[in-house]
This record gives sequence, C-alpha cells and structure tokens, in this order.
Amino acid sequence: MSSRFCWLLSFVLACVPLAIAQRDLEPGSLEANVYSNGSLGLTWEFPREWVVQKHEGTSPGGRETILLQLSAGDDSVVLAAENHDDTLGFSSGYSDALKADLEKKNWKSFGSRSFRSMGGAVGALEDHFSSETTPTRYLSVACGALRGYELKFTVETKAPEHLEELARTLQTFKVRPDWSSGESTELPRDPSKPRMIRVSEGVSEGLLVKRVQPASPKDAQGKSVHGSVVMVMHLNTLGRVRDLYVLEGDPILTSAAVQAASEYEYMPYKLNGEPINVETRVTVNFP
Repeated sequence: MSSRFCWLLSFVLACVPLAIAQRDLEPGSLEANVYSNGSLGLTWEFPREWVVQKHEGTSPGGRETILLQLSAGDDSVVLAAENHDDTLGFSSGYSDALKADLEKKNWKSFGSRSFRSMGGAVGALEDHFSSETTPTRYLSVACGALRGYELKFTVETKAPEHLEELARTLQTFKVRPDWSSGESTELPRDPSKPRMIRVSEGVSEGLLVKRVQPASPKDAQGKSVHGSVVMVMHLNTLGRVRDLYVLEGDPILTSAAVQAASEYEYMPYKLNGEPINVETRVTVNFP
C-alpha cells in the first residue's frame, strides 16, 4: 500500500462533516474472501485474489470506520462507513462536499457524475478523479446511504480502465435493508420438514395483504424515472419479508423498490397445513 494512498485515505475519511453523535457500528466479520456486517445488513464476496490490508480499523480522527482496505495488484480498494442518521442534510450533500475537497487537494474530476447500485439495493453517486501529480493516478468514489450510514467505496489505480472493472464488484454486495421482519416471534420450525419452498410470483401475489407504493426517484436532471425492478424475495412463516435481492432494474430505481417491497406483508404460506418460509419473485413498477 503506497504512502500516497494512505494519505489519501486519511484525507477522504476526514474531509466531510461528522454526525453529531455516533452509533455503534459493528466492525463485521471476515472469513476468507467474504465480509459480513450485521449493523449494515451487508455481505460482500470480493475476488479471492484481492489481499486484505486492513480490517476493523478507523480513520485517524475516528470520523469513519474503515471496514475493509484491500489491494488488487497495484490497485487499492477501501470500503468505509460514516454515521449520519442524526445530522440534517448530511447524506444529500455528502458527495458534493467530498468532490469539492478532493479538487482542492490536487485531484481533478473528469467525466460526469453517474449512478451506481451497490448490490442492487443501495443507490450511490459515483465521481471519478485524476491526480495532478506524476505518474498520474486515478480515483473513483461511490457514496450511498444505508441504515443511517454513508457507505463509501473508494478505488485508486494507475490505469483508468481499471476503475470500472473494480467498481463492478459493487454488484456482488448483498444487502438486507433495515426493516422489522417479525423474526423474534416467528413460529418454531420442525427440523424434519423443509426449511423453505419456492412459489411463483402469481401465488405470492394472491397472498399479499399490504402493498406499499414506492417513492418516485429522479434522475440527475430531476426527471422522474420509469420502469420495473424485479427481485427475489424471502418470506418467513409469518408472511414478513426477510431478504430481497435485485435481479434486474434501473439502478436509479432499485433503492426505492427495495424499500417499498420490504414493507409488504403477506398471509403465511402453508404446506400441509403448516406455515413455511417461502422464496418467490416480486416486481415493483414505477409507472
């Protein structure tokens, strides 16, 4: 890990205003190349060839938690999180403040800001930068809100084409949004019976008793975005949503779709008269 990147990492973690009061953030667990964090409801299986440089660390000022610091050959990758759930307007201006501060530190932005989806559930804004030093280095920073935290994925590389290649690993995140699924009161399961069965979307639709309309996201020009998001859904024996994984849909729509579908409620599906966990599909439409 270069000293330049270590400096950059310290700067990136310190340059944005801190939330007034910090909540405890679980450092997460690391097993081989799979990172899990219960506080964020996140699991990430990163490429096996990437080397872990740091885990469970914090920035020098304690403003953020560095969840993972990795090296991918000559490239560097950092996953970090900062609490903002009690700071008004923190999330909305986070990417703008970070971009402005980086440009003051000899990083020049290039290209246009883009939308990126982390695991299909976290809508993120992504900016690209190049250093004004020689040899030129390239930087990509994607920021998205999750469970009252700003989740930040930072990549530094010497080859600009690597930025997109490395950023694509964000699609391998699996995110469980922060909803109440009734797990503590779920009916006990007979270990001799199937744990889960798969049913069609038509069958689960017939059991739906509460549907929540999604918020209408806007694109970078403030225009409403239309389309559909298709997800795999897991329901517990009470008919409450446990997990959602996005299969397809515009990244701008996925976060709102996951949030809406997470609040759906169903009548329990019964097999031979007994409630059972279900896997199905659900489609959320943005007309």
